Amino acid sequence: MLARRSVREMAPAPLRSILALVGWVTVARAIRVADPLGRTRRVPPSAGALHPVEVIVVAGGRRAPVLLRVDPGSARVQVLSERRTGRAGRLLARLPELLPRARGTALVLLADYGRTAAVYRKPDSLLWRDAGALLASLQLAAGGMGLVACPTGLLGEEVGDGLFHTNERVLAAGTMLVGLGSADHPDGSRNADALALTA
Repeated sequence: MLARRSVREMAPAPLRSILALVGWVTVARAIRVADPLGRTRRVPPSAGALHPVEVIVVAGGRRAPVLLRVDPGSARVQVLSERRTGRAGRLLARLPELLPRARGTALVLLADYGRTAAVYRKPDSLLWRDAGALLASLQLAAGGMGLVACPTGLLGEEVGDGLFHTNERVLAAGTMLVGLGSADHPDGSRNADALALTA
């Protein structure tokens, strides 16, 4: 974990590696029996074990992106359809402006506001906390799986709008790019030796 870092230069990783990462982090390890809220235990912590934040994988190029989801219950990959086509492509067009040397796959976090609001009176901070825990878990797991990752600072509302147009329960909660480190510097760093960690 001490080697964790945001890497802004990356090459595309095989889609199976990206899906394996998302599945490892988001698939339920245990499910509470007879629970009407469907609470689960997963890698990242979540308020009330609700896990209201989903990870959408935006694969392919900006002209014909494919939206994928790893189902937390079955671990099966699902292909999603945009209700408003072209929205995911808009997100992919924005990413090179922020990270011009990162050619990774975009992960978009979408939160179900209503899921947390059904249990907590003030769900906002809990949703953002859950999204942050999920982003951190994805980045740490990426490093452990030989991938590199970088949160982008974009929320990903284009994907939320494309999938759930006018649904106020869906909140775009963050994006990150995941890929492979460059051949010269597998961790993606030009100054790997300059970072000294002392005990």
